[in-house]
Amino acid sequence: MSHTVKIQAKFKTEQLEAFKRALSVFGWTTKEKSQIRTYPGDSARSTVYDLIAVNPNSGYDLGLVFNDKTGELEVMGDFYDGSISKTLGSGIDNLKQEYSLAVIEDKFAFDGYVTSREVEQDGAISIYGEKNA
Repeated sequence: MSHTVKIQAKFKTEQLEAFKRALSVFGWTTKEKSQIRTYPGDSARSTVYDLIAVNPNSGYDLGLVFNDKTGELEVMGDFYDGSISKTLGSGIDNLKQEYSLAVIEDKFAFDGYVTSREVEQDGAISIYGEKNA
C-alpha cells in the first residue's frame, strides 16, 4: 500500500533558498500552501503543506513542513510509484547532496568567495573558492 512518510534528513529552514536551488537543479519547483499529488487513497493528499516541491514529471510531489521547534524542514513524500526517486535519488540522496553543496557555496559567497565545482573521475565533487578582489 502506498502512503506518505517523513524523510529522515536535516534540511534547515534558515537555508531554504539553498534547498530551493537544489530542487531546481533537478527541474523541481516550489509552491506555497498547497496539497501534494500522491496516491489517491493517501490521507496526506488532503493536507495543506507550508510549501510543496512540485515534481516536474507526472508523479508524486513532496510536502514540506517548517518545524519551528527544531528549525528544520520536514520533508514528506510517497515513494511508491518511483517518480520522486527518478530525479531526486533513492531516499532523495541526490537532493541531499545538492543541498549540501548549495549550503557550502552560500557560506563561501557570504565570506566573499566565488566558487566552482569539479567532479572527479570517481564521482567525488570538489568545491573551490577564489577570494573576490
